[in-house]
Amino acid sequence: MRHLRLKNFKCFDDQTIPLSALTVFCGRNGTGKSSAIQGLLLHEAARECSRRGVRDLSLNAVPGLALGTLNDVLPKSTFASGKRTDKIVIEFGSTAKLDIVAFDTGDMPENANYVRVSSPVGRSGKFDPWQFVFLSAERIGPRASQEKLSNATDADLRLGEHAEHLAEVLTRFERRRIRRQLMHPAERSKGKSANELLTRNVELWMSEIFGPLQIRSMSNGPYAPPSLQIRDSKGDTDWVIPTNYGFGVTYCLPVIVGCLLLAKNGLIVIDSPEAHLHPDAQTQVGKFLAWMAASGVSVLVETHSDHIVDGIRLAIGQEDWPLESEECLFINFEKDAQGKVQVHPIKVRKDGSLDRWPRGFFDQQTINLRALANFRHGRRS
Repeated sequence: MRHLRLKNFKCFDDQTIPLSALTVFCGRNGTGKSSAIQGLLLHEAARECSRRGVRDLSLNAVPGLALGTLNDVLPKSTFASGKRTDKIVIEFGSTAKLDIVAFDTGDMPENANYVRVSSPVGRSGKFDPWQFVFLSAERIGPRASQEKLSNATDADLRLGEHAEHLAEVLTRFERRRIRRQLMHPAERSKGKSANELLTRNVELWMSEIFGPLQIRSMSNGPYAPPSLQIRDSKGDTDWVIPTNYGFGVTYCLPVIVGCLLLAKNGLIVIDSPEAHLHPDAQTQVGKFLAWMAASGVSVLVETHSDHIVDGIRLAIGQEDWPLESEECLFINFEKDAQGKVQVHPIKVRKDGSLDRWPRGFFDQQTINLRALANFRHGRRS
């Protein structure tokens, strides 16, 4: 099993967080969920530095990171007698393959806006931009056109943390064959005649969430930005630009595309996949993420949606669903009376139930309904 260890980073003095094929970070605001993801992004950025032979890593120029200075990043416990003595250490991986990166900070001023990689980690094999994908909660909304990545090749083209290159990615990879495990069940069931192309499977998974949809992307030539068009395939409707279709489809589409293009054994990190979605659509996204995690990729999600959680639990509880209960882990983040972050793993049973339900873990609906019931009881009496 993978884990993420964060030492001397933000609110973490030294904390190890277990990870699984599908890991869901949950908890109240300000309990360390986003900081844990930022630590993982910093670790991935260090791998990129190693690949380029660079030691100094900006705290503000990495996609997904705007950490300020060392004074903002280091816990106060790292100072002793006015002198900083500890390094930032981030471990990510499993016992069999553990990548450890350390950052020197002891001789650097508090207002430094970079860290120095002192123990760089290598990246084995050929570089694949789809080995690690991050989608922030601030994904771009509907646009008539999207950014074009200058001088990009297939080898380095990414979605971008805001999915700002989604249209270009779909245009470039529309004829790419995805791995069979990631295909929609409707195509997989066809055997050798299955359509393995990215666009077809994106449309099928999106239709599972929103109802029948068709999506097309256009490069618009070398001097114009790429764009998307969407239409409801239930009826004979016209193609429309995303600005005339609403936010939900635009916010969900990069989640689907990112998962389907992910390399085998790759990792996708998604902050708030539920953004702008109806509860039913959120539930379907939870099921989709469970399917992806069962297909040879790792999925890490930060969410405040009980519908995402329920969709995952419903998927695991189905007898014919490919994700086993032991391949999913919910991590509930809390802070104790001293303000220290505590992480509590919650396991899923085969029937989709949880092995425990701590206070504050998606129990607000129950609390609200109980309060409403008390109001009604008071009026009757």
